[in-house]
Amino acid sequence: RILSHGLLLSEYPPGTPIQKFQFLERNRIIAGLSSSLIIVEAAKRSGTMNTASHALDQGKDVYCLPGCPTESFFTGTNQLIAEGAIPLLDPEEVSKSIRLNVDKWESRLL
Repeated sequence: RILSHGLLLSEYPPGTPIQKFQFLERNRIIAGLSSSLIIVEAAKRSGTMNTASHALDQGKDVYCLPGCPTESFFTGTNQLIAEGAIPLLDPEEVSKSIRLNVDKWESRLL
């Protein structure tokens, strides 16, 4: 039914007004639903960094595309790589790792 009709997932009841702080709370849910996180760009202070923090806290693999250190939208990804995130250098290796994670989660569901 979800495949044909979609799904709305929220911690708030329908009709709740949108508040700025809810976007950071939403990032925790996004990280929780993901088997891995791939970050292409992130400023040092951004919602993406918040999502990455949740993913790391949850033991998820975080992949980051390294970028020019003088560009503000790569300061976060470069920082995450320096702190242990997996550099996104070879799409094939990422694909293999994500497939292993999916297989792991699928086996838990069976």
